[in-house]
Amino acid sequence: LTGCGCCGADADAVPCPQVLKETLRVYPTIPGTRRWLQRPCVIDGIHIPAPVSVILSTYIMGRMAKFFDDPLRFDPERFSPDAPKPYYCYFPFALGPRSCLGQVFAQVSGWSLGVGECKCVCV
Repeated sequence: LTGCGCCGADADAVPCPQVLKETLRVYPTIPGTRRWLQRPCVIDGIHIPAPVSVILSTYIMGRMAKFFDDPLRFDPERFSPDAPKPYYCYFPFALGPRSCLGQVFAQVSGWSLGVGECKCVCV
């Protein structure tokens, strides 16, 4: 790839896996995940009884300034190897033993389809 025709940005500067991860943060394929709470617990002073269904929104978490600086800005550098890893607030494929079985396949497919396609999008 060469530089962007309108702003001169180096399109090769950001690896496609980082672009894919940032895309999934801003535009998750599913709005969230649901888990059953087996035991009562307290989160930030709020008592949650059991058994109850808890819904975790990937869409909302990806837009919270508490977890991501300037969350509405598209910034693939958030996922550079040196950046802090936001484990519990970035889960496009869910977390734990019930996470998406196709996670690795989806990521590899996205990366392989994206080879040579990561381009600067000027707004």
